[in-house]
Amino acid sequence: MTYPFVKRLRYKMESYNNIAYKDNCDPIYYETEIYKVSLENKILVCDFKVYYSSIEDAREEIEKLLRSWEIDAGLNHGVGALKFKFLDADIIDRDITDRDINEENILDGDILDKKVINKRSITVNASVTLNASVSIRVIKGKYPDVPVSFQTNPYVEIAWMRYVKYLEGKEPLLSMAYFIYSLLQGLSGGTHYIREKYKISKKVIDKLAVLISERGDYYTARKGKKLKFIPLQNDEIQWIEACIKMIIRRLGEYEKNPNDLVFITMDSLPKLGEKH
Repeated sequence: MTYPFVKRLRYKMESYNNIAYKDNCDPIYYETEIYKVSLENKILVCDFKVYYSSIEDAREEIEKLLRSWEIDAGLNHGVGALKFKFLDADIIDRDITDRDINEENILDGDILDKKVINKRSITVNASVTLNASVSIRVIKGKYPDVPVSFQTNPYVEIAWMRYVKYLEGKEPLLSMAYFIYSLLQGLSGGTHYIREKYKISKKVIDKLAVLISERGDYYTARKGKKLKFIPLQNDEIQWIEACIKMIIRRLGEYEKNPNDLVFITMDSLPKLGEKH
């Protein structure tokens, strides 16, 4: 009896927002118990060590890493630093006995190689669209590192989406920052538990709360009941942006390993002016 086995997936690595990479970047290799990954010449190859009977299941597994990689690169290098587009898959037809299945030998890499009887390459058409720009401002000589302490989840995705909307000019800074602040509150069970759960100091949280509640002009302020509008200063804008990025990263670090978090303090963020 033969069964299909997804042996390999390939992706095209892209970038946008005026970020590009040299053609001779050093390759990246990464390995887990489930797969081996290589990124070379802007092509990512994922070789699986375990059995996946469908391309969809195999993609779901590896794309947990790829999406975390994209967001991590965006936080480190700017939105658009990394994007993976699915290209195709290699599937192997394997001759497997009922005994193999019952004993779960299907996960044994040696057995996989010995029982290959036919290899067929299945190519799935992928729509590859680049957000091209007339000029390239940043040309990088190194691919972003694989994130080993950061993993996305639905809350990371939500926070990242709101932050990107702000950068694209589709949402005000204070509105975006307040949403992510309140998301952090909800995930912690209240403001007083943020420090304990996510290892973010009270001073940082209190400062963020003050800035997003008491700053802003007629168009950007979140509150108008006091009829007192204090526009954000440049250093305050930079501080809020850095703080929000750090919160998004902390959500992903918590998802990866909640027991290995380094405290975020005021010293972890840009300095504010003396009036603060």
